[in-house]
Amino acid sequence: MSLQAADFAECRSFREVVCRLFEAWARQEKKRRWGDKTPHYVTEMPVLLELFPKAKAIHIFRDGRDVALSRLPVRMEPRNLYTAARRWKTWVSAGRRFGASLPRESYLEIRYETLLEQPSETMQAVCAFSDVAAASPVLVDDAQAPARILSRAVSSLPANLAGAPARWRRVASGRLGVGDGIRTRGHRNHNPALYQLSYTHRGAT
Repeated sequence: MSLQAADFAECRSFREVVCRLFEAWARQEKKRRWGDKTPHYVTEMPVLLELFPKAKAIHIFRDGRDVALSRLPVRMEPRNLYTAARRWKTWVSAGRRFGASLPRESYLEIRYETLLEQPSETMQAVCAFSDVAAASPVLVDDAQAPARILSRAVSSLPANLAGAPARWRRVASGRLGVGDGIRTRGHRNHNPALYQLSYTHRGAT
């Protein structure tokens, strides 16, 4: 992609500069829409939607226990389970809180686990939400193709980031301190943030 200073001569705002950059990239890739998937932007959604009022937000979240385990081996913050879990709660809560105030055509929530279990149906919903034609390779008729596509994508990731759902159960449920309905003195462990996302169950047993 080649852009010159003259290409931005008519830009008079930060939004116009960003749009000019991404629109040029989209044209090069022959795409109708462009987007950004920086994770921590979820805490800046009010500002982003003020800057880009026509934008659509797709919020993908994963079981916080798996997120914490995946982050630890990476050579960047956070460096411990507690900090990783707190960050997950802050980010997911911020996104869902602001998303609840948006119209349905502006905000979409997707569980990572649902994407893995139902890739075709989930991507159909994403395409409809994004006003993008649902076509191969985003959607495929071959029932086995989604699994193959996901397998190739996952195989290209570092081992710690390619986690299957509920990886925490096999690795370190005790270390995380947020069990999934494990009996403890007559009651189930309960984490409010996980419960709200249906990752744990409330109540005595």
